[in-house]
Parts: sequence; structure tokens; C-alpha cells
Amino acid sequence: MMRSSVLILVMLTLTLGGAEAQHARTRLDRDLEAYVMGACLAQSGDAAIKKQGESVAGAVVQRSRGDIQSFAALDKVVRDELARTGVGVAHLDGATPTDIELPVLTCDEMRDRPVVQRAMGLARAKLRGEYGVAR
Repeated sequence: MMRSSVLILVMLTLTLGGAEAQHARTRLDRDLEAYVMGACLAQSGDAAIKKQGESVAGAVVQRSRGDIQSFAALDKVVRDELARTGVGVAHLDGATPTDIELPVLTCDEMRDRPVVQRAMGLARAKLRGEYGVAR
């Protein structure tokens, strides 16, 4: 369980970038991206990853500004897209070949899917004023 938490923390750090990359994006952008990651991870069958996802999404909503319905709409899009595409799988060779699901990679890439990008754009437009982001 600890390994899953550490892996998620590392992936979130890589996903959200270092300090320089964070300054290039607004807090609204970071919140939307983090929420997508959390909402996606919350759908995991692994209890530890699911809890991390729920916690990330919840933390973003708690610190967010404006109408939280924009985040709820994003959640639905993420769920629908995950149901449509499924979770990536790695095929591990060896004495006993196995497959392992890759929810962290899948959820990291979720924000780049066109339908999710459109939903993030709609949420960004609705929340822009509350976050003090210029057009």
C-alpha cells in the first residue's frame, strides 16, 4: 500500500511539473489537471490508488474557487472516457508472463484526451473569473 502512495506522489509531481512549469500555468489550470488525475484514479480497483484519487479530487474541490459543478461535469467526462477506453496494461515477460494495469499512466494521459480537453476548456471558461484569470 505504501508503494502505491509513493508511486502516485511521484507521478503527480512529474505530472504537475517542477516549480518553473507550475509558474507557466495558472492555479486554475493546475486545479483542473489535478482534479482530472484524482477523478480518474478514484475509479481504480486498487483500494490505495482509489483512496488517493478521491483525496486528490476532494482537496482540489475544497481549495477551489467558484461553482463546484464545473468539477462535477469534469468528473462525468473522465468516468465516461475511462469506461470507453479502459485502463492501460503492461505485459510483463518472464517465467510467468503477467499483465499489470497502469492506472497512474492512464490517468496522467487522461488530461490530454480531446473530450477531456474540451471539458476542461468549458470548466476553465466558467471558473476563469473566480480564479482571476484573464481571457
